Amino acid sequence: MVVWPAQVLLPIALVIAGTVVAGSGDSMERVENSGEDDGRSTERPGLVCPCTQGCCANAWFQYKDACYLPVTGDTHDWSTVKENCERFGTHLASVHSDDEQSFIFHLMGQRTRYWIGAEGTDDPAAPWRWTDNSTWQYEKFGQPLRPSNPPIPMALAVNRSKNKGIYWINAPKSNQHMYVCKYLLY
Repeated sequence: MVVWPAQVLLPIALVIAGTVVAGSGDSMERVENSGEDDGRSTERPGLVCPCTQGCCANAWFQYKDACYLPVTGDTHDWSTVKENCERFGTHLASVHSDDEQSFIFHLMGQRTRYWIGAEGTDDPAAPWRWTDNSTWQYEKFGQPLRPSNPPIPMALAVNRSKNKGIYWINAPKSNQHMYVCKYLLY
């Protein structure tokens, strides 16, 4: 493998699905396409990025049309981490597919017991909701969730076992876990 000195590296430009990401090293800039149709279609033209950090703020990582910040240094209760994400203008991460769940799990260093952005409600027809108000269309519970007696404010944390893989558990909001924040690029 050839290792080039930093002075020799040329600026790069990548064109993918209507977006140009240009720059060199760790300085990337997203530039919108002129609008000419090349026959390819995407769900959100101009928001696809070929790099893990090029379209997101510094220290955030991109998956599809969202950016994620893994917070693994300290553990906090659910209300504190919810407020921490909101200070960034973001939310605790909502999860909408197995692929997104896997991405977040690996982003968190394959750690278990971290908070995601779901909390319990008093509505039996919709017992969980995402803090970012996105649609509840995916869930990954490892076992049937039992209500606590007496009722305790609950939220979802991620767990992993050899038999069940990655799954969600309900946990008292007072528990201490790491967490992941998320914001959408559009």
